[in-house]
Amino acid sequence: MAVRPIDTSLRDSLLKKEPFVYAHLIKFERAEIVEAEFSQSSKKYAYLTDASMDIIWDDNSTDISNVSNGLQNYRANKVLSISNITEGIEAKAFNMNLRLSSNALNTYSYVEITSTSATPNDLIVTDTDLVMAGFAEGDKIVINGSGSNEGDYFRIEKFSNDNKTIKVSDLGSPLVTQNVARSQTIKIASDEIDSLFTQKTSSTYANYINREVFIYKAHLSKDTGTIIGEPYLLFKGIITTSKVVEDPNKGSTMDWGLTSHWGDFQFINGRLTSDSEHRALGGDGKVVTSALKDVSYAEDLGFLHSEQALNLMAIYQIKETRYRVKKKKNFFGRKKIKMRQYEVEVDREIDLRFNLQSKKLPVIYGVRKIDSFPIFVDTDNTDASIVYAAYALCEGEIGGIYDI
Repeated sequence: MAVRPIDTSLRDSLLKKEPFVYAHLIKFERAEIVEAEFSQSSKKYAYLTDASMDIIWDDNSTDISNVSNGLQNYRANKVLSISNITEGIEAKAFNMNLRLSSNALNTYSYVEITSTSATPNDLIVTDTDLVMAGFAEGDKIVINGSGSNEGDYFRIEKFSNDNKTIKVSDLGSPLVTQNVARSQTIKIASDEIDSLFTQKTSSTYANYINREVFIYKAHLSKDTGTIIGEPYLLFKGIITTSKVVEDPNKGSTMDWGLTSHWGDFQFINGRLTSDSEHRALGGDGKVVTSALKDVSYAEDLGFLHSEQALNLMAIYQIKETRYRVKKKKNFFGRKKIKMRQYEVEVDREIDLRFNLQSKKLPVIYGVRKIDSFPIFVDTDNTDASIVYAAYALCEGEIGGIYDI
């Protein structure tokens, strides 16, 4: 079980047995295309809470330039449930489930954007009640249609003017001031409920697996709702699974399966010695680039013959001992018989059958005794008596081979 530092004010409150309610603060990494050097900016995360109200808190995180991310607004009304977090004294992965409401999935609205004003206001004025259209504070949105900020992403911070005006913060490109009315589309693009449905052919596609999730536990005053002391980290892990559950009676939910940071240590990377899997071949026999584990695999034909069955008659020569009789008459006319031994080369045939099957290449840590298996067998193209075979040992680099 982890030892967590508890804020002094929170500790004193607990010792005094003061009443409190608690809430979870969830920092959820967005499924976005990551730059070569991850920025760790607050724009790369969604902030959610299962509290009945929004909670503003600074987790003291910084971006890659060591600039503070500052206060973040953890939005309510999206988290439906968080499973129990189980811990033990063994260093092993623990799993949990995070359930979010996905009723806003695929929400969009055709609007007349009458004007936009950039910093310091960052306001988008429309002719539509966006709350009635299904939008909420904290939603990530994308603007589509001809005009300024086409394809740009923003986060809704606040509604005003009968919910027709939204104050936004940019998640990439800043808002451009525009006083000309134009028809455009505002669409929900919140990665925590939308990323599972992004087409792999889309330029914005990014895998949601292995994205970070931080869950903090905050103790709140029962009377004022303010945070007592400081929230503490309850769970840190990565996303491993996802599924959408549609129920006409209960609505739509997005379930995220999480595993603790120990999941990275327990997961054994390996490679199946299958050409179709290795080169990510589609049904048409062509490489699906988005499914490759490494771009260099696309041209790697090392496993091209790893699942073939080879039946051949190999011819080889051996020396065979033979005898011949030699007769000779002596002076008295008697016959003298001698057996002479000699050797000749004789062709022999052998039926060779190799049924190759794809297997999982192990990853080797430390010193291990392992077996090998063939990934290629064939005869010489000019001499069928010569058989070539290639055997695979393991995945990745090794320091050396001690004994064979």
